[in-house]
Amino acid sequence: MALADGTTVRRLTAEDAEAFSALRRQVAADNPVPLGLGMQEELARPLQGFRDQLSAPSNAVFGAFVGSALAATAAVAPSGPFTSSRHKLVLWGTFVAPAHRRKGLGRLVVLQAIDHARQAGARRVHLTMYLPNPAAHALYESLGFVAWGTEPEAVCIDGTYHGAMQMGLLLQ
Repeated sequence: MALADGTTVRRLTAEDAEAFSALRRQVAADNPVPLGLGMQEELARPLQGFRDQLSAPSNAVFGAFVGSALAATAAVAPSGPFTSSRHKLVLWGTFVAPAHRRKGLGRLVVLQAIDHARQAGARRVHLTMYLPNPAAHALYESLGFVAWGTEPEAVCIDGTYHGAMQMGLLLQ
């Protein structure tokens, strides 16, 4: 999908692994909490792992490109391997490069991921959001996600504990 301003949105492939990794590193350098990993953990992740993740048929990762730069991502994947949970997908990997925030790119890729979930026949989309993250919280609420639980001390980044909020969206 191409927008009037030259932004394009498409599904990412293994060939996008370097751009995906670079975006994640930009986000981690700015504020690692939304990522749920410290910068050293992010730097230790091998590029092949991202290639595998982006090429896995069960993952649908969408990216917004401003020019040739990957500026935002959002993805959906099954919540588990069993038939009993096929009705729900997990939204993950929602990131926007610091230089491209507040331009609607996060909303654009999340909507693309939700549309994919809907087309795949999902009934629900769930997510985990590390706290604090007021911009993401506002985005998800504006799209109809509802908080259904919190986990205290979900991650410890650089010696500081951060909770996580569980949210869900009913599609049907």
